[in-house]
Amino acid sequence: MNFKGKVVVVTGVGVGIGAAIADGFAACGATVVGLERDPETLNQSATRIIKSGGSFHPIRADVSLEEDVVSAFREIIAKFTTVDVLVNNVGMEFYRNFVDVAVSDWDRQIAVNLRSVFLCCSHVVPLMIRGQHGSIINTASVQALATTGQTAPYAAAKAGILGMTRDMARDLGQYNIRVNGICPGCIETPMMDRSLGRSSDPQSAREKMQSAIPLRRLGNPREIADVVIFLASDLASYVSGVALPIDGGLMAQLPVV
Repeated sequence: MNFKGKVVVVTGVGVGIGAAIADGFAACGATVVGLERDPETLNQSATRIIKSGGSFHPIRADVSLEEDVVSAFREIIAKFTTVDVLVNNVGMEFYRNFVDVAVSDWDRQIAVNLRSVFLCCSHVVPLMIRGQHGSIINTASVQALATTGQTAPYAAAKAGILGMTRDMARDLGQYNIRVNGICPGCIETPMMDRSLGRSSDPQSAREKMQSAIPLRRLGNPREIADVVIFLASDLASYVSGVALPIDGGLMAQLPVV
């Protein structure tokens, strides 16, 4: 898992899974370019990684906006000329009954959770084609495979990521570019805290969630990061086009009738 001399771009590096992915690649020797909309959490990740001896280049960007992505990749190209790995991790949750979903809700979810992936890929792929190698990992969700309800725009965006991932793997394999998707389940992140906070009894909601998972616990962001690093590494050199659940066995079950 040696990424020394490699340039790895990660979106949404401020907290949670994105922060863990950035930490993991930096620990493996990569130069991590972190794209994050929130300057405070971006600075926190930069300080943490640099203090631990890692290499981290922060770029403040809202990757749902084309102008921000154009500006970010202009900076990346000027400083590093190439990108070896792209991890599209940025995302935002959504909970609302379908009958209450507004067009603005739909547009925002698609922009943040799906359009951002397309925008970053469209700018990194020419660099990877030029170098005749690359690995792209797109973060979807178990909600792309089966939903809890009240997540229609989010689930649609995440399912769209998997469709795009498969198509990209097909189109880009000839250039030695691998494209894979991951589907995290219930992970200990600020997003999960907000989700549980919607309940009148968050502790009971947590216990119910854990009881539904075969491993009987929530995952840790580093457990997602480890899989991402594996998929980006030469150990996964013949893996492309997959949609891999990382969910403690959640999607392996038949529903209880």
